[in-house]
Amino acid sequence: MTMINIDRRKLDPFDRYTMHRLVVEVECRRNCMKTILINLSAIAKDVYRPPIYLAQFICYKLSAPVKQNKKQDRYFVNGTHDCEKLQNFIYDFIDRYVICSKCDNPETKLSVNKDQQGDVAVHQSCNACGHSRTMDRKADRLTQYIARHLLNAKAKGEASSGIKKTNRSKSKKHIDPVNATESIGEANGISTSTDSGDDSSSPIDDDWSDDSDLDKQLAERCDQYGRLVEKKKTDQKLNDIETVRDLLAEAERLE
Repeated sequence: MTMINIDRRKLDPFDRYTMHRLVVEVECRRNCMKTILINLSAIAKDVYRPPIYLAQFICYKLSAPVKQNKKQDRYFVNGTHDCEKLQNFIYDFIDRYVICSKCDNPETKLSVNKDQQGDVAVHQSCNACGHSRTMDRKADRLTQYIARHLLNAKAKGEASSGIKKTNRSKSKKHIDPVNATESIGEANGISTSTDSGDDSSSPIDDDWSDDSDLDKQLAERCDQYGRLVEKKKTDQKLNDIETVRDLLAEAERLE
């Protein structure tokens, strides 16, 4: 795939910091059009950020939910969207959340701090020049999302580091040879369950289905849409303009 400079202001073809150029594919299935962001995860790796940040940023820019195909590790959004416009969204993300404001180096990292008053601040620090700046958490929704995401990750890290290890010599006699893996996990106070819980701030909305439901009969699709509207009504989201747009797009898709 074609590589381009991370900083769009640099025209040097031999610049050290490069990333994959965005590749999209427009897919039409029945009455549903969707744009697949084929290599969004690779781009996120190039700019040292989780792909969920890029997906959330595009989600806010388009005012539409960005969905994920976990098996293929691809993201897609309903409708037809120009590749150049989406590439510019990625550049906007890089300018705001990746590039150092002092030395223009992309080797930065994000961190979060919470003071005694409960105020949360997101900091960007540069590994090259050492410059650090505080990002305005109230300026945009993505900074608020990043703050929540980093706080959750920090809380999980502290919880895992606080697990008390039991004496190995004592735990050996409790190991069941038949269920050895489960017994070892329980002996050390670690749950072997893979359920990580719901992430309410994720742009991947489970209320919106993929295209596998288009093979259903019309009556079944109508019932599915009715349940979706009822759920949004119960969640008191019908007054949200983004929800209304998504419901209209879902109705066209299921038509």
